Amino acid sequence: GNKVFTISKYIGRGKLGKGKIKEAFENYEPFFKKRIEQLKVYSRIVKYKHLFLTNEQREYIDQLKDEYMAYKELFNDVEKINYEKAFFTKYIHNTTSIEGNTISLGETDLLLNKGITPEGKSPREIKEIWNMQDCINFRKSYEGDIDIYFITRLNKIIQKGIMDSAGKFKRLQNYITGTEFMPTPPTLVNQEMKELMVWYNENKFTTHIFEV
Repeated sequence: GNKVFTISKYIGRGKLGKGKIKEAFENYEPFFKKRIEQLKVYSRIVKYKHLFLTNEQREYIDQLKDEYMAYKELFNDVEKINYEKAFFTKYIHNTTSIEGNTISLGETDLLLNKGITPEGKSPREIKEIWNMQDCINFRKSYEGDIDIYFITRLNKIIQKGIMDSAGKFKRLQNYITGTEFMPTPPTLVNQEMKELMVWYNENKFTTHIFEV
């Protein structure tokens, strides 16, 4: 925010030579790094509101992100491309398999990265894989904010060539097999989405991004 914190460590008195200062810096470097990490955590706690996560959970999530970003910085350009390709192949496979797609991870890799269509799979399953990749590409190139257009656009891309209602709010009641949970009735979806966007715009700068 508008606060400044000074991290200091007493290393002696009188005139200190460069060698002494360098030695002291090396000796106390772990101390400074630890204090910096503590201040990062503190600034996040002060900045964001609590909704669902505990301080420990939020701290752990932020730590994972920091480690991930540092890890990626070790890659050269070719390694970054290969890493991203492997990540999104797994991401697409996992996302579509949740919805019942039977194409394996290996087959997903061959389809996306080598253009080899797996045998014995339905056109719908293959289309789902390609649509998910198009969805990711759209998301990466999209420069606007999250709004109704963005959400319905994602659905339209994912359901392209699969459902006639792609990109539109549901008109029939849906159910989740094996649970007693009742999804939002079709007549209320439009209003619920508007209220969700109001909540998002009120909280996007003051609530932890993971919770948003």
